[in-house]
Amino acid sequence: MLKIIPVLASVLIASTAIAETTVIVPYKNTSSTHFLANLATEHLSKQITDESFKVKNINGGSGFKAAKIFDNTAKADGKTMMITSGTIAINYILKGADKAGYEYKNWKPLFTHSTNGLAVIKPDLISLDNIMKNKPQMISTGNNIYGYDVIMALASDILGWNTKMVWGNNSGGKFKAFMSNETNLDHQTYTSYNKRYKKVVEAGDAIPIFCWGEIVDGQYTRCPDYPNLPHFLEVLEMYNIPTDSIKVRAWKLAHNAVHYLKAFMVVKKGTPDSTYNKYVAGYEKALITDAFKTPFHKRAGTSVITIGQPAVDKFENLFNTKDTEALEWLRNFTANYNK
Repeated sequence: MLKIIPVLASVLIASTAIAETTVIVPYKNTSSTHFLANLATEHLSKQITDESFKVKNINGGSGFKAAKIFDNTAKADGKTMMITSGTIAINYILKGADKAGYEYKNWKPLFTHSTNGLAVIKPDLISLDNIMKNKPQMISTGNNIYGYDVIMALASDILGWNTKMVWGNNSGGKFKAFMSNETNLDHQTYTSYNKRYKKVVEAGDAIPIFCWGEIVDGQYTRCPDYPNLPHFLEVLEMYNIPTDSIKVRAWKLAHNAVHYLKAFMVVKKGTPDSTYNKYVAGYEKALITDAFKTPFHKRAGTSVITIGQPAVDKFENLFNTKDTEALEWLRNFTANYNK
């Protein structure tokens, strides 16, 4: 009888063990991507109590390092999730899997986060109308042409601006460069704008000139949080710039990646349906609570979160574009930029 006791004890211990799931965040814990992943995970854990969820930050390489690690090491068992970003998405779209080093087709989204962004200028540039009429020298910055800031480089080209892009700065670095007068043009996501620029604009030290635009039922609309600002396509119309050119179609592809479908929470494709559905059901309950929505919308505005199959549909549409002509033009634009 004594010999049976250790065996029974081990069975009891095994039956009460809590499985651990890792949620990879490709950036620092001060990033907006971390904010969303951490908040979503906190509330998911309240819905799924038989698992523990650990957020793990993997910094470096504009998020590409984490994407490669996830793609190459995570198993299709649901025990590792990763939140993506617009930079990771556009880099993949521009380079393809071989050069990017990771393959979106290996991943399956649990939910997606759509956001937006605003462009700001220094007060001495006066207004959007002044820029369009007088074409002053402008300087903006970003990480690299293959990341999130391709949207500003492309927009400047479409608008015919005299803009110099200086590479090597993330969102925080971009803000510092603007505030120290190294640049006079910047753009940030809703979350970053609300965090960094809102008070600066209120103090009169920056002027917002347009938002990139919301997409509702396939149509571009003004951003609900800033209804007095025109969206980018409106700006083109205001100055009689064609909105159906191949450049604008290429811009739309970039905008879809970096803003409209900015972040996906993914697991590896092949994860058992029971596990996948468990997480989706957990997120469906977690992300509609006021405890989640209040801090999320305070920082991210009216950004939209889509869960489950609708997120999968958006994922498939983004990475299987039918406008191959615009995609090829965009790839040529980035490959030859600054040459």
